[in-house]
Amino acid sequence: VYVCNYTEGSTELDVYNEVKDQFPSGIGFFSESAMSPTIVEYTSSNPFPLVEGAENIFYAIPYNSPCYYVIKIITRDPIILDFDVVDVTCQGAGDGSIDLTVANAADPYKVDWTGPNGYEEDIEDISDLSEGTYSVTVNDALGCIMEGSVTLNAVPDVTDPTIICPADISVNM
Repeated sequence: VYVCNYTEGSTELDVYNEVKDQFPSGIGFFSESAMSPTIVEYTSSNPFPLVEGAENIFYAIPYNSPCYYVIKIITRDPIILDFDVVDVTCQGAGDGSIDLTVANAADPYKVDWTGPNGYEEDIEDISDLSEGTYSVTVNDALGCIMEGSVTLNAVPDVTDPTIICPADISVNM
């Protein structure tokens, strides 16, 4: 079991709940695979003790059953998305781009973009974009997911207009 997006603010209870939700009801979580005087049951009021970034071994035992599951919990840092955005040069130009950098994702990971007017793409870096909001979902090989979005704007035209008049017309100011 990989626990995704384990950050400094995450608690052992967060991890317990994430793991518990992956099993059917009627499962108990324990420190050992067989009943003994030293066995500890983990619950929402006594969640798994974890060492961040290490393999933490626990056991899931269906109540009233001699069978058990071995749970190896590995806590992971969250996937990080970094966007390098080039805005559209003018409204309607379609020349914007987004260079996405993904960190802490287990390879291979899948990238899915959506955007204005039904835009969809499944590559990391996208270009020839119009102004609007583009959303991305990154799903890594361990099932961890991170979502983000970025808005491309049209760069405003701040050039003073040039007025050209034919030679036979005069302009009084």
